[in-house]
Amino acid sequence: MLDSINKVKEVIAKIGFTRKGEKAEQIELTEKQIKILEMIREKEKITNKDLRLMFKISRQAIVKELSKLIDARLINLVGKGRGAYYEGTS
Repeated sequence: MLDSINKVKEVIAKIGFTRKGEKAEQIELTEKQIKILEMIREKEKITNKDLRLMFKISRQAIVKELSKLIDARLINLVGKGRGAYYEGTS
């Protein structure tokens, strides 16, 4: 239980971030987005297919969630097509 609480605290710490030359910005993450970040932290990288199977949702639905995390600069897309995967930002 304590490990789960610490993971949530780490995610919350990542929510507030500042981009160079911009005001501090805060984003709100959904439960799915938090789980995606946890899975990436645990496995280091994850595919669209892995996430679709995990959440039992469509390709379009998971792409929407992933796009928000990419826009927030919390994850990166590596590659294209079937070989593409997502990883955390450095």
